[in-house]
This record gives sequence, structure tokens and C-alpha cells, in this order.
Amino acid sequence: MTATVAPVAPDPEATDPAPAPRRTRRRTLLRTFWLPLAAIALLGLGVRMAVIQEVPTCEEGQASSDGCFSVETDSTEYVVVAQALADGDGYTFFDEQAAHHPPAFSTYLAAWSAAGVDGFTGLRRASALLGLVTLVLVADVGRRLGGRWVGLVAGGLVALHPALWVNDVVLMSEAIYQPLAALVVWTGYWFWCRRTLLSACLLGLACGLAALSRTEGALLGVMVAVPLAIGMVGLRRRDRLGLVAAAGAVSVLVVAPWLHHNSVRFEEPVAMTSTAGQSLYLTNQPETYYGHLLASKWGYAHLVVVDTRADALDQDESEVDRVLADDASQFIRGNEGRLPVVVLARIGRMWGLYQPAQMAEADFVNEGRPELPATAAWWVHGAVLPLAAAGLVVLWRRGLPVSPLVALCVAATATSAINFGLTRYRAGADVALCILAAVALVALGEAVGRARRRRTAPAVEPAVEGA
Repeated sequence: MTATVAPVAPDPEATDPAPAPRRTRRRTLLRTFWLPLAAIALLGLGVRMAVIQEVPTCEEGQASSDGCFSVETDSTEYVVVAQALADGDGYTFFDEQAAHHPPAFSTYLAAWSAAGVDGFTGLRRASALLGLVTLVLVADVGRRLGGRWVGLVAGGLVALHPALWVNDVVLMSEAIYQPLAALVVWTGYWFWCRRTLLSACLLGLACGLAALSRTEGALLGVMVAVPLAIGMVGLRRRDRLGLVAAAGAVSVLVVAPWLHHNSVRFEEPVAMTSTAGQSLYLTNQPETYYGHLLASKWGYAHLVVVDTRADALDQDESEVDRVLADDASQFIRGNEGRLPVVVLARIGRMWGLYQPAQMAEADFVNEGRPELPATAAWWVHGAVLPLAAAGLVVLWRRGLPVSPLVALCVAATATSAINFGLTRYRAGADVALCILAAVALVALGEAVGRARRRRTAPAVEPAVEGA
């Protein structure tokens, strides 16, 4: 996949009346983009490995308050399932069939476990490598949209933004969702440029893989492919429909084995995960509907109740999930007048527009993230968000499609609207925000440069008639 998106964002050098030979252009690109990007990638990897070194995995008897990383709840499940998979026991959690999460991250960790990487710290390092994939893909998307400086700035943001690199070191599925979200954006713009069956299939493949990492990834296919196809004015409607159908078919084929696997091992119907009811139960509680913990994750105190009820019911997790979903539906019906406020608060929390200080505390207390990075992530996000909004306007004014980037933000918003307002639910959106912020920063730099050149340019004296 070496094609560029030149029809979307032409390289200024392409207007040269005598373009350089292809080999020369490649050497120039290597020198001016890929080599600097390699240095940025090493910086990003160094940051992630340094965090793992400075915030080691907690030993027995330690907690995150001791300055270490505590492997709890979801992180534990990913690792246990990965080890079972590596041992040939399938997707099981302590010998019980499990589909608590989509399979991509556990499968990735299982590959490393099978290769001999042992222990939580080793798997954290393996997870950190995914950040390099995110960085390179984001940088290349930026280069194709706005030139090498946009790409390098976007890569730098991925390298240094705490909201991104902290996901890579805490053994959560966002570590693999971020590079797959970036891949969706990359293939989306490639699809826009090429408009071929192959490019549509690659977009479908990326969307399917994203769905296998986080459930909101299932939304990306429609939100990316359809708007792009609508904008392909030069193609006949039949051709555009065919491309969208091809992308959708490949996406379905990618997730079909997992859906079939779930259909034959649980008593109740299970699609991507067996925890939809549990999520609804935990996020629809009195504490999350009223008071200062509105729309927060503090409802996870009820997780003990969930575990107790699961043991008492003595059913598989799909049957327990159905019971929890029924309870959640009953609570929602009894408090439906409050639901609009709760949904807005969830979205506001995720975007940092409501109770950001409390969110930083929740990232540390409930999510087990290192305290300093959790706090710094919100400060950086506060600076990146308005820049990203400006970058979106810049791309729109340049006539470039924005649906691949907007789709990540919409998917994150939808996830928070029906669950909690969690920072990590913004993982895919943060990928888009880095690209958009880079567009804005470079556009601002270019505007400042033009203004400075106009001020320093020598004045041209008017010609004197008859001189």
C-alpha cells in the first residue's frame, strides 16, 4: 500500500513544471520525512518504556497508591485470556468460556505469550510497541493530508500526548484500538484516492479489525465508507454502491468467525461481547444518575454485586448478562426523565467539558492509571481540543473529506452516551484529534510566516510617470 492521496491533498512540489525523477523524490521523502519520523518514533517508544520502568507493575501486597501499576479487572482478564489462548485452551477465563471483550487485544498478547514473553511487565512492553504503529500511521495520514510538516507534528503529538501513550502501557484494549483506528483513517483516505475494489476491501478489513478490538469499531465502516462514497462525484451511483458493499462484506467476513464462535458456546445469544448487560447495569445506578458522581464510573462499586449474583445464579456469563440487562432496563424506565441529563453528562465527561478534575482523579483511582500522566493528559487534551476544531475547519475549507476523522469522534461519543464518561473511551478520537491539531498548528505557522514575510518585504515604490 504505497499509493498516496495526491488527488485529495496535492503535494506543492507536484506543481513544478519539471518534476524530479521518482527515485529522487523518494530519496527526498526519505531524508525530509521518514528519517525525522524514525527519530520521533524512537522518542515515542522511549517515553513508553520509561513509563513502564518508572511505574513498575505492582508486586503482591502493593496498590497503585504505592506508585506502581496495579493489574486489575479488565487488564487481568486480557492477560488471563491471552495466557489461556497461548496454552491452547481458547478464549476462556479460569476455565470458563469468556467473551467479556472483543478478541483482538487478548489475541495479540497471546502471540507474545506463545513466543515466550512472560509476566505482566513483559506484556506491557509488548503492548507499548503498538504505539509505534499508531505513530507511523498517524504521521503518514498527516503527510498525505497536509505535507511532511503536518505528518511530523502529528507523529510528535502521538509520541508525547499522555492520553495516547498511557493507553499503551496499562494492558487495556485501547492499546490495539488506537493503531487500528489510525489504520481505518489511512485506508479511508486511500479508498478516497484510489476508488478501486481493492481499496474498498482494505477499508473493510481495517474496520472489521477495529470492531474486533473495541465494539464501537463496528460503527466505523458505515460512518467512513458511506460519506466517502457519496463524495465520489465522478463515479456512477452503481459503482459507488458496489464499493460500499465490498467494504461492508469484507468487514462482516472479518468479524464472522468471532460471532460464530460466540453463537455456539453460550446459552443466550452473544454478539461481540457477553457483557453488554453488565455495562448497562453498572452505568445505570442511583449514584450515576444523581449527585456529584453523575455519569461517572464510580458505579463500578456495584461490580461486587455483579460477581455475587453471578455466583448465586450459577449460570454462564451470557445468562447472567441477560438478567443484568433486564435490571438495567427496569431502572432506566423508572428514571427515564433523568436520562437526557445523564447522557449529556457522560459525553461531557469523556470530552473534558464536565468535571475534568474529577475525571483525572477517576483515571487514577478507578482506572489504575499513573497519577501524574492521568492529570497531564487532561491538560494536554485541553490544548489539543480547540486546535483540532480549527484543523477540522482548515480541512473543510480546503475541500478535503473529513469523515474518516469525524467518524472516530462520533463513535467515541456514542460509546460514552450509552456507558460511562471515561477518558479511555476517547482513544480513537484522540487519534483523530492529533491529526487535526497538527493541521491547525502547521496552518498557523504558515500564516505567521506569510505575515512576517509581508512585513519584511521591501516596499515597491510607484513608478513616476514620464521618468
